[in-house]
Amino acid sequence: MLSGLGGVGINKLRVDDLKGSTEEGSTDADLILRKIANLLTSRDVPNARARSILLEIERTIKSNTQFNTVQNGSETVLKMIYRQVTETIIHHAENRMLDFAGAVYNEVTRWMSLADDEANDVVLTPRYVIDLMVKLAQVDKDSYIWDFALGSGGFLISGMNEAINNAVQTMPNESERDEKIRHIKEYQLLGIEKRSDIQMLAVLNMFLVGDGSSNILHGDSLTTFTDGINFPANVFLLNPPYSAEGNGMIFVKKALSMMKGGRACIIIQDSAGSGKASVINKEILQGNTLVASIKCQSMCLLANPACRQVFMCLMWAGRTTPNKLSGL
Repeated sequence: MLSGLGGVGINKLRVDDLKGSTEEGSTDADLILRKIANLLTSRDVPNARARSILLEIERTIKSNTQFNTVQNGSETVLKMIYRQVTETIIHHAENRMLDFAGAVYNEVTRWMSLADDEANDVVLTPRYVIDLMVKLAQVDKDSYIWDFALGSGGFLISGMNEAINNAVQTMPNESERDEKIRHIKEYQLLGIEKRSDIQMLAVLNMFLVGDGSSNILHGDSLTTFTDGINFPANVFLLNPPYSAEGNGMIFVKKALSMMKGGRACIIIQDSAGSGKASVINKEILQGNTLVASIKCQSMCLLANPACRQVFMCLMWAGRTTPNKLSGL
């Protein structure tokens, strides 16, 4: 959690500071919210963005009675979660490649169910899978990267860092390099997430790794997003919600239809390639090429029991599938 990070002039919130008080304004949730507000202020986060972050966190940790329930007569569930987070996750937060907010989300869901849990189709892709997909998509300093089902932003974090590393390695002029890095963060990333609480995780992640949250949008990429023509995407990274049409392939179809070229690397369920999405897949292959399909180990996405058997697919966007590959 942000309250455990501290900053210039801001002390980290200690686990022992959480006393389980029921007094209004002094509850564990109140203490955490105040610390986060101070941290956001110290890091010059724009007021509108800071308010949206705080409102979402407040809605999550104050309205959920499970968080504020005292267990064994001594500690709230919120304190128990906070202790686990500080011991296992927070000390990694300065690693700018880490999906920090996603790791916290996984820890929270391990302790309790959240709102709409039965309908929750959020898949937080493991770091090593994300990094491989970014490499396969050949991300560089000129890549414009988007994700139509953003989750906590892991793909954009890894993609942003890969693009920045490429700029550092290939641009010796310091001022030009700095300007390029600024441009990558502000203009070369775009993510869309339907759930407001998960979109907030992505904003927090980008904030922690050096911003890049300018184009983290809250919305439904299938029904409300029509601005793709203004974003010259040439890299598409996705682990879709498999409950969507065609086991999530509908997201792939829309994104690729809005790209003039480039590469896509996506994760699909085995059933998406064996009949359940055959109509959508044929439509996709009419204007795009499947380059490779890699069968992943069944354990790689174990966090989501519904999708243990998956494939990683690499595609060329905007290139018609050659006849010799028509059977793929």
